[in-house]
Amino acid sequence: MLQASTGLRRAAAAAVAILGTSLANAAAFPQAVHLENVFSAQSFDGTGAASLRFHSLPMAPAPAPAAAPVQRMAAAQEPPIVPDTLWTSLTPLNQHETDLLYEALPQANSALARRLSLAAADLMVGQAVAEGYNALELFTNPSWTENKIYFVDGPDVAAIMSKYALDSMVPAEGVSQDGKPYHMLGLIIGQGHMTMLMDRSDFRYTYAEDHGHSSNVLIVTSNVVRWTIHGPGDLQVSGLKCAHWLVDPTIMEINQISPSQARVHTDWGDKIISVSPIVLNVKKNHADKAVRWGITHIPNANVPFLPPSISI
Repeated sequence: MLQASTGLRRAAAAAVAILGTSLANAAAFPQAVHLENVFSAQSFDGTGAASLRFHSLPMAPAPAPAAAPVQRMAAAQEPPIVPDTLWTSLTPLNQHETDLLYEALPQANSALARRLSLAAADLMVGQAVAEGYNALELFTNPSWTENKIYFVDGPDVAAIMSKYALDSMVPAEGVSQDGKPYHMLGLIIGQGHMTMLMDRSDFRYTYAEDHGHSSNVLIVTSNVVRWTIHGPGDLQVSGLKCAHWLVDPTIMEINQISPSQARVHTDWGDKIISVSPIVLNVKKNHADKAVRWGITHIPNANVPFLPPSISI
């Protein structure tokens, strides 16, 4: 009996050692390789002896740099988009802007907030266009993680989104599916967050991606849509859902996974969408031509009509 017990203990120790080595190796495999593909559960041969059945595995590639996925490394090196001298040239918020700030961020310190002028905002977006940035790279720029807070008035946001094809999932203004207009009261960005204060909540609209080739209906569930910067090209979001015929998945995070794609993570699964560099808004140009040609615009309940651009 002593020899049998000793043999069982040695066999068990050997199995544990093999299992520990396998688990250590599994940590180096891509995330798509699940542990159930590394080894199966214990099986019994009818005599009471337990064994582990191992599956063949591909050679593990060299581990990626621990800092970030390769596609995010370039974004991590993006320089701040806000000039160092800009802050001192901006004006403090007036009472109306301060009220909007506290409505969006009740705990904000208004002493750290400044009104970002339309000219300054246009200059920054123009710089992003010159650098070939997409909206995720612009909205997660290192400038927005500093302690300062920038307030952009709603009409100024609408003017910027009219001038540029800026793939924001929440338009600055438009007409919801119930035929009622909506608009953004203000955009507050800084301290690692981007907050969109809307004039209403619980409305549905069409967010067009791929420059109009496909579309999705989204739901603003709160008049405060809050984005939190987790890193370059990575935004956590609250106050936004995807409309679906059976359930309305809550959008939880959006992160860039390649130069041309981003993953929208919801509580019901993920969806891959395309991202593209910010460019001048060709849709707006078409709208301007329609006005010049005397074509009367008929509002579409699904697609917001972009107002004419401004000259800065």
